[in-house]
Amino acid sequence: MIKHLVKVVVICFTFHSLVASELVDAWLKTYNGILKENVVVGRKEGIATTLVNYQGIRNHPDFRKALYDLARLPAFETLSKDDQVAMWINAYNILMIKIIVENPKIHSIKQLDSAFNSIWKKKVGVVAGKTYSLDEIEHDILRAKFQEARVHFALNCSAISCPDLANYAYEGKHLDQQLAHQTKRFLENKTKGMAIRGTTLYLSKIFKWYKGDFDSDPKEWLIQNGYLDRDAQVGRISYMSYNWALNALKQ
Repeated sequence: MIKHLVKVVVICFTFHSLVASELVDAWLKTYNGILKENVVVGRKEGIATTLVNYQGIRNHPDFRKALYDLARLPAFETLSKDDQVAMWINAYNILMIKIIVENPKIHSIKQLDSAFNSIWKKKVGVVAGKTYSLDEIEHDILRAKFQEARVHFALNCSAISCPDLANYAYEGKHLDQQLAHQTKRFLENKTKGMAIRGTTLYLSKIFKWYKGDFDSDPKEWLIQNGYLDRDAQVGRISYMSYNWALNALKQ
């Protein structure tokens, strides 16, 4: 009897996992189309970055559908670990896009943020049936549950000093390669990621704000992961100023 019940549970879980995967694949196709049409490589205020056509997204026939379908996806727990990480990154990024689309007159996300009304803590959208804030997705889920430092280079906060918004959706089957690409791309960007001038290593403030995620030693983390030569003659770390100007494509 117990073996029969276990078998039934396994079959049901497998069925739900397959259904969830199919729905996620369909959603990824929609989201991919939106990004490919509206995210381009550019430069703003001296910073190399991807720029987003928020007006184009606002008018895109599939944007509202993507938000609607994201809200109705099955719980991500039925997915593989990599699929979960990928979908939470996608969820964060599309909800950030949603915020900017709904506030077309702002020039920076900071205009919506204050000590008493933080945009990061505000419930901003529904993911798989539950309403979340950006902080909940980033800190309570991605950082706390999955502890993958490279996620920091995939999340986009709509600022030009933020790691670039990729022009593709993250997918579990390609997640490691996608995170490796995004991390390398960001760290090779001397205008906002990493640069060496003289004996000083200049880093994005992401390494300062989330130092613990980089083993409390950003320089050693960079060396261990192959982004910095151990023989590099750097004596001190300095953090670059963070430009919060909106990564909007000028219309």
